[in-house]
Amino acid sequence: RQFSFQAHNSDFYSFRQVKFTPITSKMFSFKAAFFASLIGGASASFPALSTYEPRTNVADHAAISMDQTEIQALVAFDSEASFDQAERIYREGGNSRSFAELTLSAALTQSIQKGDPITGTALDGTVVAGIAYADYSQGDLTIGLRYPTGQAYLTHVSCRVGALPASAIDTSQCVEESGSVTIDGFNGAVAYTSVVNKNGRTIAGFSTSANSKFRFDEDKTSTKDFYPFFQKFVDYYGTFDFADKIATAGFDGVDTSLANGNILLSGYSVDARAEIAKKGTAYINVGLYALREVYDAIDDCVIECGTEQCNDESVHALDEAVAFYVGSQYVSDPDGQGNLNYALAEKRAGNFATKEDGTSGQAEVNRLMMLEFNGMKSKLNAGQCSESEANAEEMVRLMQIPFIQGTMRYAYLLDNSNDVTSSEKQMAEGAIFAAGILPAVHDCNPATATIIYDNMKLTPSKASSADFGEVKRAFESVYSCLQVSCAEIGGVVDPATGTSYATGAEACGGVQFGSTSGASAISASSMAVTAIGAVGAIATLFM
Repeated sequence: RQFSFQAHNSDFYSFRQVKFTPITSKMFSFKAAFFASLIGGASASFPALSTYEPRTNVADHAAISMDQTEIQALVAFDSEASFDQAERIYREGGNSRSFAELTLSAALTQSIQKGDPITGTALDGTVVAGIAYADYSQGDLTIGLRYPTGQAYLTHVSCRVGALPASAIDTSQCVEESGSVTIDGFNGAVAYTSVVNKNGRTIAGFSTSANSKFRFDEDKTSTKDFYPFFQKFVDYYGTFDFADKIATAGFDGVDTSLANGNILLSGYSVDARAEIAKKGTAYINVGLYALREVYDAIDDCVIECGTEQCNDESVHALDEAVAFYVGSQYVSDPDGQGNLNYALAEKRAGNFATKEDGTSGQAEVNRLMMLEFNGMKSKLNAGQCSESEANAEEMVRLMQIPFIQGTMRYAYLLDNSNDVTSSEKQMAEGAIFAAGILPAVHDCNPATATIIYDNMKLTPSKASSADFGEVKRAFESVYSCLQVSCAEIGGVVDPATGTSYATGAEACGGVQFGSTSGASAISASSMAVTAIGAVGAIATLFM
């Protein structure tokens, strides 16, 4: 196969010079082995997430929602100790990218490459067939053994420790506390004296690593531009790790110190802190990282096509994006929602009558998101890298909608509530939803962002200043800039009837109750590959 294309979109790639990194034989060996373990053949698919079937194994990625489940359970308790443990899970994980850090009896006599096979013995006596977590040099005294993962979303790994509470820990197939391992290429066993079971993927890490992870190109250096959707957040908050600072404020009950949009939690109840912590981690930390993987898929496509790995990494990155958008808890949730941004879209669509049939069926946002994910997968399979940018743009646009709805929902509730106790919790909910959309509003009109923030902010007096009408008008003034419509946002469903909009909270533009966006046809961005790309996609089945 041979692919020829130019990265060109002025908003996303700015005619940037694409740099191809030579693939050495050792690099190829690891990449080939790694993706062979993830991809079960060109036409293979793995357990579906909503209406998307991944081509690679992303059960370990989707498990980040299991960390989120533990966080949500812990912050529900009125206890500083439970908040402390929730923050530890946020920072140290427990369910995703599990590995054993082994302290060796003697220094390594030769180097180890990331991905090299390492075999040990589990506490239950079974064999642990893992791989090297990273590269290690001759003389190193510690190494990491990454545990093998299966395809089942809720039982993908049998060593879960990290910072999990005792009730969630599973050590059945963790390596023995001391013993030896065999390492590919080594003569004889390598002894170790102790082990600490850790996790290499955490919700906190999605934000704290953003200065490198949210940038163009494979090397992700700080000299590269941020992805455009993320640059708006950096411009507004004044720092790349704003999501971590917001979540930390929730866990610790402190104020943020950001350039704009500060969350002022000092003196607020644990109920208010819980809302900032659990919604910030799920919807901002993880949600933005899902979008990061969408753009990383395009980067991988541009960089890898022309090498033997063309499409492998890009499709895997897109699969990861879906895993982080939907999460493994979607599988066990009786409501079919989970606890990440897919769930957020479902909840807010119910509040604003923007499901497929108004208040029933799938959220229109999620229906369209799945179309974009599947359409982009087809393009990446065909090596259509720059063509995939339109899908990415549309996903960014769609993911704004639940945050707009969430902000307006709590503005409405606060403006129509006389319950001071419930208002403190609702103020926090309104503030965190606003935090997820204010950067985009600010990019459209700073004055409008200030109006929304002033209405939704947490105040030292704990008295809400929310004026629903003012918030609604402010959002509507930038709908065209945000590229959303009155029908897509809908209106607040009257809780008394469930079949009409609340008085004064109707959808703008004369949109009738239950009307969707009218996007029943597949959008241009999500359409299948072009004719030439389709030929390439078919050809891959026979290569």
